[in-house]
Amino acid sequence: MYKILVSDIDGTLTDGKLYYSSEGESLKVFSVKDGMAFKKLKEDFGMVIVLITGRDSIMNSVRATELGLDGLYQGVSDKVKQVNEILTAYNFTLEELIYVGDDYSDIGVMSQAGLSFAPSDGVNQVKKTVDVVTSNPGGCGVITNIYEYLLGVED
Repeated sequence: MYKILVSDIDGTLTDGKLYYSSEGESLKVFSVKDGMAFKKLKEDFGMVIVLITGRDSIMNSVRATELGLDGLYQGVSDKVKQVNEILTAYNFTLEELIYVGDDYSDIGVMSQAGLSFAPSDGVNQVKKTVDVVTSNPGGCGVITNIYEYLLGVED
């Protein structure tokens, strides 16, 4: 049984693009559908939800707080090390981990997770590594695809 979902942010929960305002502020777009799917994963499966990213962004903090997620780790250079620390803190195993990511920095964790996902527009090496490639691209309902997969209604 899976107990924790750890998700990358940029390219997974977003489309991977960075938008800059005229003041130089970076902006990101998140899917409302993923927000609901996070809520359903917590309610229906008792899943712990943690976000992890190599970048620092106030937008990530706002989104994680808004959704009431269990953790947010930003500026992470070694995702394998960080995920193992998270699992230890919750007393979970790699077999209980669902991991979702889209890029090369995610491969180390994906190859160890109990179940791994990548968005349909993830890099090819990642898509070859994961257990499931979602039907949706990053930023367009990837977490919704995972929720439906766990329910048995998504291929």
